[in-house]
Amino acid sequence: MAKGFLSGLVKVNANLTREIANMKGRSATGMASALSFVRHASTEKVPWKTGNLAGSVHTKVLNQPNGPIGAIWYTAEYAAIVHEINVSWRTGKPLNYSKAGTGWKFLERAISENHAVILDLLRKHSKIQRIV
Repeated sequence: MAKGFLSGLVKVNANLTREIANMKGRSATGMASALSFVRHASTEKVPWKTGNLAGSVHTKVLNQPNGPIGAIWYTAEYAAIVHEINVSWRTGKPLNYSKAGTGWKFLERAISENHAVILDLLRKHSKIQRIV
């Protein structure tokens, strides 16, 4: 694996994970809601040719002793390549995506652009509500 591969996604995920770990009373329902939101947001950004990549997204909520955790991943064998490459390997020129807003870093952008929304969804469904 090339050095730095998926490094942006790892950084975005680490920042979000740190904030979620400090959240008291998180619930599986909140995690499922947040994952559903990210799933939709990322598939809206997936480059579209046949629909296989967009259709290969999966999510899972796992209950752990310290609270639920969530996972989201794409199973298309070329998902990581499409996520990380923004230039054509044939021409070296930037890729021309068929729909505005789609392109590389689709999962990373869905998480980073919606960081506050994700945390709000988790808080909304938490067992301990914050008094404002």
